[in-house]
Amino acid sequence: MVAHFTGRESYLKDLNEMMMPDAAIPRQSVTNTIVIHATGGMGKTQLVLQYIARHSKQFSSVFWVNASTLETMQTSFIAVAEQLIKHYAKLQKRYPPDYFGIAHRLDMAGIVDNKGRITVSEDSPSHVVKAVQAWLALDGNDNWLIVFDNVDDLESFDVSESFPYSNSAGNVIITTRRRECMEYGNGFELNQMEENESTELLSKCSHIPVKDDGSEGVN
Repeated sequence: MVAHFTGRESYLKDLNEMMMPDAAIPRQSVTNTIVIHATGGMGKTQLVLQYIARHSKQFSSVFWVNASTLETMQTSFIAVAEQLIKHYAKLQKRYPPDYFGIAHRLDMAGIVDNKGRITVSEDSPSHVVKAVQAWLALDGNDNWLIVFDNVDDLESFDVSESFPYSNSAGNVIITTRRRECMEYGNGFELNQMEENESTELLSKCSHIPVKDDGSEGVN
């Protein structure tokens, strides 16, 4: 759970409902993309972290991408790729794992060393992104969740080029300050906390009980 998280229950409920496939109209291998937008400091990232803490077991896998810059996004994808490599290494049940065989299976041949690490070169970030996108789109690989956090820079690079392919059967959450990102999927705007939520958060952070009238409690 996220330390000192409080309130936002209605948003957490809405987010979970948006994650559940519609019983009447099942999703047919189409990525479920949810956009959470708000100005800075509203708690978008904390909301998603709290959601994952509560519901991670309903996903086959969860990945986190820091999309604030091209460099942080590429670094995040390399971490995702190495996470996948470790997963397949465990499935092999052999020591040492056949990392070169795993790299070939994940279409990462030539960029994985004998310890399962990505060898970073000028071309490897784009290679890794495409390999992860291909893995997310594999037949039978569904119900994963990948979070693109802080999608705020829409001018310096095209973040959408790194999104999962549209026919991938999984879930994407995008957090952003930019309302334009609503074009990527469904979602909602995160508003300021209610007064009672702010008071409760202050109480948790300060470890000082607060009375119903908002004044500090007296021991």
